[in-house]
Amino acid sequence: MQWLLAPYAHDFNDRHKRRGNLFHSRFYSKRVRSGDQLTATLVYVYLNPVRAGAVEHAELWSWSSYAATIGRTPPHDFLDRRAVLELVDSNESVAPFRLELAVREARERDLASAGVRHSV
Repeated sequence: MQWLLAPYAHDFNDRHKRRGNLFHSRFYSKRVRSGDQLTATLVYVYLNPVRAGAVEHAELWSWSSYAATIGRTPPHDFLDRRAVLELVDSNESVAPFRLELAVREARERDLASAGVRHSV
């Protein structure tokens, strides 16, 4: 990641006449050890633009494969939809629904949590 990010950060700092760290913290990785953890990781990635306030629903983010993965839009040639879904559930017809349900439930938890925080 340093090889990828360092030249960009230097260029950005030069263009904007600034100094210091551009990225808040170092790249972080963690080994995915179970199917549930993988699904949670996919949900986290798919909900990032929603949680950042860029879109209202995960399938609306144009830079995501989520809508294509769950079958709402046609997949790009480079997306192996089946490979992603096999990681979620071995049953090909159930997997998109499990993934969509996981995203929906996580979003509902986010909204419930935000409601609790705002009412206090």
